[in-house]
Amino acid sequence: MRWGLGGLLRAFFAAPALMFRLAPLEHGHYARSWRRLAALERWLDLAVRPDPAEFPEDADLLEAEMDNLPELRARVERARRELSAALPPMESSQLVVQSSTLGPRAGLGLFAGEDLAQGELVAHYGGDLHSLRSSLKLQDTQYVMRLGCANGSRDEIANACLYVDAGPHLGIKARFINDCRNPRGYNLTLVCCPDQHYAKLLAARDICQGEELFFDYGEKYWEDRAQHMGTDELFECVVLTDDEILNRKQETT
Repeated sequence: MRWGLGGLLRAFFAAPALMFRLAPLEHGHYARSWRRLAALERWLDLAVRPDPAEFPEDADLLEAEMDNLPELRARVERARRELSAALPPMESSQLVVQSSTLGPRAGLGLFAGEDLAQGELVAHYGGDLHSLRSSLKLQDTQYVMRLGCANGSRDEIANACLYVDAGPHLGIKARFINDCRNPRGYNLTLVCCPDQHYAKLLAARDICQGEELFFDYGEKYWEDRAQHMGTDELFECVVLTDDEILNRKQETT
């Protein structure tokens, strides 16, 4: 994905990345921060007050007879920032961030630092957690991914439908994976895990050390991007032809 810090970032990200040792919700501080954010959003959206015994830091709001909506909205956003700060570090197999083979307009890309077997877990895509409503308020959405509905819910509008924004988290290497816009070039498969607050990226085939990693962003992503860039310019800078894909495979084998 596009990023403009160049050599400084490439040097910083040349070291191996790390994968989740535990899923975010298995970290106590993150799990509690998530429960609090969910409770505050439920209060704001549905007027269902949380249990004051569970979240004593919100006792001042809960003691009031009338809901203080401006303060409640501010409290929700503070709770979201606290949840972001509580996101546990991600761990992964060796991955290298460097200039994308798609060309300068694509910015940086993510490359395999070692051979990867088909089906192997390559990376996690996580980040700041959002509902549909809060995701629509973001100014920069190019790193926002829809995970889907958690806990078996089918309600796309309510807070059960989760989105993650990897934009603010430079340590999440999956944010640098590009879309080559050619199904033959995709070497990763995306598996969304809303109940775990991340998506998994699995090797779709055996991947050789040095290959750039690609997965399908989905048509919705490109439709949104086309609103900000000319369509011809957009596709010219990201599409790999079949011959280019074959040449890249030969170079890394």
